[in-house]
Amino acid sequence: RAGRIQERIEKIAADRRIRPQDIVIADGDLVTYLTAGPEKIMGLLDLDATASGLPRRVLAESYLDKLRAAVEKYRADRTVERFGQAVKLALLATAAVLAAILALRLLRRALIRRFVSRYHARIASLKIKSLEVVGAERIWTALIGAFRLVSLTIGLTIVFVYLDFVLALFPQTRLLSGRLLEHLLSPLGMIARALIGMVPSLIFVAIV
Repeated sequence: RAGRIQERIEKIAADRRIRPQDIVIADGDLVTYLTAGPEKIMGLLDLDATASGLPRRVLAESYLDKLRAAVEKYRADRTVERFGQAVKLALLATAAVLAAILALRLLRRALIRRFVSRYHARIASLKIKSLEVVGAERIWTALIGAFRLVSLTIGLTIVFVYLDFVLALFPQTRLLSGRLLEHLLSPLGMIARALIGMVPSLIFVAIV
């Protein structure tokens, strides 16, 4: 029912010959309809009124206000001016995210170089009674990998925020922005598990 009502609202909103004021209430004995000309958008029964705790007419008037506002918003979001503003904001966001990713990459390289110069020679192999358990190079590889994974996590977060913002700018893609979180959590979960796997090596280096 909700899906069919949504389709009717979008059909009416897309037809600019129909004004928001043309959406009216048509009372009946058993059903109160919200209509736009001959098109019946939705019908309200006494059962709907009982569930809402409002008289059927009052409930219809509240829906009428919402429908008119929805049509106005639908059309306002699709004007040439609004589209131009959305494109400008998307371009600015693209430039900002590219600059942020470049800065993050340069910062990661600088931190790794600084870490190498200060701590590479100090990292010793992990030994138990003269038996080498974890080699120094393996510990070092784990540390560099941790740096890169943290950088990747930050980069993915920046890209997620960017995509969520840009998709929300355009009405045609606005619904997609709400689904990005589930797609982001999967790779972040893999990165988190990888970082957890490196914890023993990191703890050892901290002790050293």
